[in-house]
Amino acid sequence: MVDPRRTGLAKKANLWLQVRPGTDGALALGIAQVMIERGWYDREFIRDWTNGPLLVRADTGRLLSQSDLSAQGSTGQYAAWSEAMGRPIVYNPATGGYEGDHPEPALFGTFAIQTLQGEVVCQPAFELTAALCRRYPTERVEAICGVGRDQIESAARMLWEARPVAYYAWSGVEMQTNATQIARAIAQLYALTGSFDAPGGNVSFPAVPTANVSGGELMSAGQRAKTLGLPERPLGPSRWQHVTSDELYRAILEQQPYGVHGLVGFGATCSSRMPTASVGAMPWRRSTFTSTPTSL
Repeated sequence: MVDPRRTGLAKKANLWLQVRPGTDGALALGIAQVMIERGWYDREFIRDWTNGPLLVRADTGRLLSQSDLSAQGSTGQYAAWSEAMGRPIVYNPATGGYEGDHPEPALFGTFAIQTLQGEVVCQPAFELTAALCRRYPTERVEAICGVGRDQIESAARMLWEARPVAYYAWSGVEMQTNATQIARAIAQLYALTGSFDAPGGNVSFPAVPTANVSGGELMSAGQRAKTLGLPERPLGPSRWQHVTSDELYRAILEQQPYGVHGLVGFGATCSSRMPTASVGAMPWRRSTFTSTPTSL
């Protein structure tokens, strides 16, 4: 149980992590650091069902695309490094697979890739994730969160040994200014266990066919690109054309990036949501890893 308060569940939990409010992201990265360093992660799941093997360009921080490697390549297909073939291989999101019969994409390493723009140094997304987590050793997390380093290691061991696990979080960690980054850090723990769509984990059930009446497809690409916050935080709420309060205030008060002079609202609830923040490249797989630091 992760909670600043000694609630009823905390009293009954085998392990109660009394985290300092607002520091959940650092705690999650610290637990992930232990899991990665101890090898307590599902390598096959991360390789086959996450963006962990996809190469990230050191010069731009973006995913290396097939169009970087070939003039006829697609901007919507990406590259990983094949340990078996010793060269870049293409990942196609449409098929969910890599080229070759035994691609064996690498999760760690640094590779000099020859692109159309010249040689570019790249690393797998999982390598960058591990590097970020190494910045949160248990002693640093203890100082930030107030949770003992032995408890942090015990939590990491419990997640690994108790799998499959299910993951769900909502208002507790998602009602603060760093909500998106905290949620991403916690979700990485779930991805490390490989429990997605597995018995005992979060299972994707078939849905009843329904027509989407939101009308999002009616908006042109040019208009969608104007969504407040999208250029700065492509993984944040603006990815779905949701606008956070701080972005709306800036547009009204400072006319940045453009002025907002009216607002029409209907069918809304009275609940209040805090602003969220997120930075990174757009994911294309079920589970994603991020090398973006979680601010405190």
